[in-house]
Amino acid sequence: MKQNDSSSKVKLYRVAFKERVGVLGEEGASVDLLRAHRQDRCTTPSFKECNSVLEKYTGLFSKVIGLWSKKPNDGEIKYAGFGMRMLASAIDSILSFIVLIPVLTIFHNTLGNAELQNLLASGALRPEDLSQEQVAEFIIGQLASFTLQNIVLAIVVILFWIYRSATPGKILLKMKIVDAKTGEKPSRKQLIIRYIGYIISILPLGLGFIWIYYDKKCQGWHDKMAHTVVVFNE
Repeated sequence: MKQNDSSSKVKLYRVAFKERVGVLGEEGASVDLLRAHRQDRCTTPSFKECNSVLEKYTGLFSKVIGLWSKKPNDGEIKYAGFGMRMLASAIDSILSFIVLIPVLTIFHNTLGNAELQNLLASGALRPEDLSQEQVAEFIIGQLASFTLQNIVLAIVVILFWIYRSATPGKILLKMKIVDAKTGEKPSRKQLIIRYIGYIISILPLGLGFIWIYYDKKCQGWHDKMAHTVVVFNE
């Protein structure tokens, strides 16, 4: 009898631990027990005791893992957490630097008056030596270069969203963008709104992206604006 109690307690510890670190597998009754616990229907003292003990030792660890692991919610839907999405963004940034920078540099050199910039940077020409026409031309060139660079970047990102439902970083990490209500591919209108939402998410010191960590469905402000979520591929 004692051996059976000990075995049951070990199983409960395993289930409770897996709940903490967010890596629960499909283990039949264990899954049912965990779901019941999450819905506050589990009143087993041993299970609560296990969770209480594990709370002390895995609290910080589970928070760290929670940044990266998929977040099980709404049945079978697994939302991509803050850490995984930031990792995908980092991959996208590296790829953008490698692939797009040469193209964007052409815009910068052509429209941004690179020759004048080099003269100013080297000290061969001082700002006060410029005429009003040169200053106006320089400012207009910089704005045109900046605008075109961002338009090119926006087009590339939105095209990836339209045809692959993800940017390269998300594709590599097996994530995709879907409609929050239907789980289907978002409309083009949603994806354009989502990109505009990026700007709004960035402006208040990136708070719109930090929101992903605290949101139940791991939605940033841009996701909420476009009614989209980022999930793991099945």
